[in-house]
Amino acid sequence: MSEPTKETQKIEPVVVIKKRCKSCKDCVYVCPAGVLSMAVDVHSISGLMISVDYPESCIGCNLCENACPDIALFVADKSKYQFCKITKEAKERQAKILANDCLSLPKEGEKNEKA
Repeated sequence: MSEPTKETQKIEPVVVIKKRCKSCKDCVYVCPAGVLSMAVDVHSISGLMISVDYPESCIGCNLCENACPDIALFVADKSKYQFCKITKEAKERQAKILANDCLSLPKEGEKNEKA
């Protein structure tokens, strides 16, 4: 199998290096667009792991990258990824994530594990 070329590689707005993440939640607290949350992960020491749940809502502000004490998050370069503008829905989602102790929100049709 051949290596992906620049043309076929999909650039993600936020890349996480999970081996470095200690689940401190700092990135979730600073994300204004509700892109990040914490997901249950039985393989993590804390039982949680960072999750990029809504990458399409990333505004490219770099707050998560700057807040991460472990250099576990990287935001794409603005010249290589078209970020969107923040929306009312994204702000509302962020408030819900923070109210849910930073845990991932259930997607439509899923049950909330916290309930």
